Amino acid sequence: MPEISLDENLINAHLIYSPIGRSSLAKIYNEYIDLAIQASLPLLIAAPTWRANYERVLASEFPECINQDSIAFIRSLIPETNHNVRVGGLIGCKNDCYRPEQSLSISEAKYFHSWQVNEFSNTDVDYLMAVTLPSLSEALGLAILMSRQSKPFIISFVLDDQSNLLDGTPLHIAISEIDELLESKKPLGYFINCVHPKYIKLDKVPCGRLLGVQANASSLSHQELELASSVQVDDIHEWGSAMISLHSNYGVKVLGGCCGTDKRHLEYLIGKI
Repeated sequence: MPEISLDENLINAHLIYSPIGRSSLAKIYNEYIDLAIQASLPLLIAAPTWRANYERVLASEFPECINQDSIAFIRSLIPETNHNVRVGGLIGCKNDCYRPEQSLSISEAKYFHSWQVNEFSNTDVDYLMAVTLPSLSEALGLAILMSRQSKPFIISFVLDDQSNLLDGTPLHIAISEIDELLESKKPLGYFINCVHPKYIKLDKVPCGRLLGVQANASSLSHQELELASSVQVDDIHEWGSAMISLHSNYGVKVLGGCCGTDKRHLEYLIGKI
């Protein structure tokens, strides 16, 4: 789509403010909404606010209400009669999600992300979701922060090919530490994103706490994907079989795509569930 330009600060969040951008976003979201409705399956979708934190919004030319406007835009795409589509407010890590050494400490995360969490609290969003988290410290800070508001919330980690967070923390340890700290207001559950499903190992993960996987289409490493000049996609059948296995063997309820995936990946999953 040559007419579409990503913003250096907000990536794709600003697209809601132009007719071409809104049309392009609507086309993508409507593909997924239509698939879910046709298959009579529930759907979680999130606003394109991954990079719409206060620092980046302030550095852009777009209004501070962009998070609220993004939720309103997504709501406008959902048929009024459909109650199986849930809209989330998406929050990303502050820095590079592939570089855990840039992650925030617990106290830094609570301070830095508070503005965006508060913005979502003034919307009719169904849930909050912090994604692409490479370290336990920033995840802990975000979890503490989100536990102080009334919306259900989800924590999603970036994993390596050994099923560890990129800071080296084993997935089951990260989940247990957050749950133990927030015993009275735990996350609704946890997700994994930005890794091919064949690398995901869940034997030690507390039962029922991993709700979903948003998997990369490619099994290349994060470093290899960063250097790639085009979208990398492995065999969809291999990808889909690994995803269905996570659902069948470990009870992962929410299956979806991350980098490189598209409508075809969801169609494969729908055909196999």
